[in-house]
Amino acid sequence: MKKNIITAVILCLITSLTGCDDFLDVVPRDKVSSDIVFNSDKSTGVVLNGVYDHMTYAAEGFFIYAPSLGIHNFIVSGDWMGQDVIPKSSITQWQADDYSFTSRGMEKDRPRFFWSYCYSHINVLNDLLARIPSMQGSPSAKKQIEGEARGLRAYNYFLLTQWFQQTYLIDPQAPGVPLYLESAIDPKPRASMEENFKAIIQDLQWAIQNMSEERRGGSKYVIGKDVAKGLLAKAYLEVGQYAEAKALAEELASKYPLMTEEEYKKGFSDVDVSECIWGLPVSTKNMNANYCLQTIWSHPRKHKRWSNNFVFLNDLFVELFSESDMRKGLISLNPVAGDAERYPERKYVSSKIMDPDDAQKLPDVLLMRSSEMILIQAECAARMNQSPEAQTILFRLQKHRDPNATVSTATGEELLDEILVERRKELYGEGFAIGDIKRMRKPLIRKGLHTIKGIGTTGVLYPADSHEFFLQIPQDEIQTNLEIIQNP
Repeated sequence: MKKNIITAVILCLITSLTGCDDFLDVVPRDKVSSDIVFNSDKSTGVVLNGVYDHMTYAAEGFFIYAPSLGIHNFIVSGDWMGQDVIPKSSITQWQADDYSFTSRGMEKDRPRFFWSYCYSHINVLNDLLARIPSMQGSPSAKKQIEGEARGLRAYNYFLLTQWFQQTYLIDPQAPGVPLYLESAIDPKPRASMEENFKAIIQDLQWAIQNMSEERRGGSKYVIGKDVAKGLLAKAYLEVGQYAEAKALAEELASKYPLMTEEEYKKGFSDVDVSECIWGLPVSTKNMNANYCLQTIWSHPRKHKRWSNNFVFLNDLFVELFSESDMRKGLISLNPVAGDAERYPERKYVSSKIMDPDDAQKLPDVLLMRSSEMILIQAECAARMNQSPEAQTILFRLQKHRDPNATVSTATGEELLDEILVERRKELYGEGFAIGDIKRMRKPLIRKGLHTIKGIGTTGVLYPADSHEFFLQIPQDEIQTNLEIIQNP
């Protein structure tokens, strides 16, 4: 934990204190004492901006290597480990490691980065929360800051539980991650998944009950009441509180209208689209444009930046889309002459994750959309045996994306499977793949053009609830925290 605090000081709050009031107004905590940093709601807001800044941080010349590119790595790793995307087979970097499930061991970069990334944020947020009672500012402003910090802390613990243990409902008493809810450096053992989610839910409930409807600065990158509701819906879904998850998801889905076809075809790089509930702006001050999501996906990029062309779509996934589905319009044959002939798995590419039209603007990162909330609604209704309602909710999204869609007649597990397929079609490229496989307790099936396939006609690469679906505790933590136990 001491190492994580140092990481927080150096990495999380990067640029100098300035007079601007935008996303990049952050504090260098190695230069400004914490008493000054935390003396008012305004200066503490600058500290929170530093956490958001670090979420997309990949500044050139400072720890710039692929496995440490902020929240982008959680997103791409979630997709690489699924069944619908294929990385470029000629590379031997981290993308191939995720795809082949060779990055989960305790000595690997992936567990080390995910662990230190989340706990660095948690340390800063705990320090901030401890100082709120003595902070200057109105009670309402202080509550807003506290709710924002609690929401960010809950989000980071949610990421940790997703990546370092099986899904909650397999065994709520399974070891989760160490739970630090105060400023401390003494190592702790792993709390249970039940304890982890109790803390996550309590933080989000506090935020919802105490925050105003307005976000700080009116910015979509800030965790406000709506983002807290979305995160709580996701947490309730994970622990099986389906009625509560459904109610929250329904509220948000009605508040953030689904994108039009025009928006959809250019909307995965701009937080201002109608259905974005939470998203992070990116700037050249905190992100080298050659290391963002759009660089990894693009075929080619619109502007003069790198084009890695790392991502291809599996043919069996492409077949799930009808020709009248607007999402099919973002899928095309590989435009590089001779590439697919030489490497068959590179047949299909997607322009869903693409540069914005404005050459002067770097692409934003969308973290939560109302379409996800509709899918949570549908899944919760299906799990509560409300099949007709689940079918209607699901059709709302299907019809919006495809004018020729028809209402499902499926029930039970068949309906849940259909909802999972719709999640794959709607949310690919946004990091949900391996998490959905875990939560739905499905095997990982790879057939078709995949270069790493399952066995026989079933295509099962790993069975449901496989240990391969979550990471080992990083080696540094095992060596320094004698209280902790390792994952299988």
